Amino acid sequence: MKPEKFTPGPWRHSEYWVWRENGDFGQIAYIAYGNRKENVLTEEQIANGKLIEAAPDLYDAAKDALDLLDRRLGAWDGSLYTSEIAKLKAALNKANPQ
Repeated sequence: MKPEKFTPGPWRHSEYWVWRENGDFGQIAYIAYGNRKENVLTEEQIANGKLIEAAPDLYDAAKDALDLLDRRLGAWDGSLYTSEIAKLKAALNKANPQ
């Protein structure tokens, strides 16, 4: 895979923002656009913030899983787990297009 261009993790979130936890507090995403007037986050917005915060960890885990599957299954018939491997590759490529 080519080098990632996105902001490396770890990321954190609180209230309306997701930011990079490295001391510079670089903002990654604003998760509550539209409801700030009421100053109340919905459960969905809170869950979205948690998912965005987890993105770098999920990306790394998917990369590691794909690498492991490629190494372990490389000697086997290529038809085993092909749909799962394709999903991992598609997700990683979505985040880091080749």
